Amino acid sequence: MPQYQVQLKQGSNTKVVNVEGKSVPLVLDFFNYITTMKVTEIRQVLFSASDTIIPVDDFNYDGQFRTFAKSDTNRMSRQFIFPNIKRTRNENEIFQKMKECLEIDGASIHSITASLIKGSSSL
Repeated sequence: MPQYQVQLKQGSNTKVVNVEGKSVPLVLDFFNYITTMKVTEIRQVLFSASDTIIPVDDFNYDGQFRTFAKSDTNRMSRQFIFPNIKRTRNENEIFQKMKECLEIDGASIHSITASLIKGSSSL
């Protein structure tokens, strides 16, 4: 059975609940039936690494990578923020991997601007 991640909101309170369900409409029907909170998102979980060992936080990373990227065909741009960047990665390597693996509204990434690798303040 598919796994779903359901986001619920009421006032300033936001909760995320993971469930197995028969379909998105039935999961929505279930939460509308049982809770006063509003379902704002339902996402199907396509990958879950629950059986892996989580690494110890050794603070051997830069805090985050922020950038604006632009697509080539539809001229859309989007801000990306990625946490805990390996110190062995630089801006150009990250940009090349973004072009290889990511898209903006279904279009390939063409250019990157205003990037910043922010260091970790924990050490």
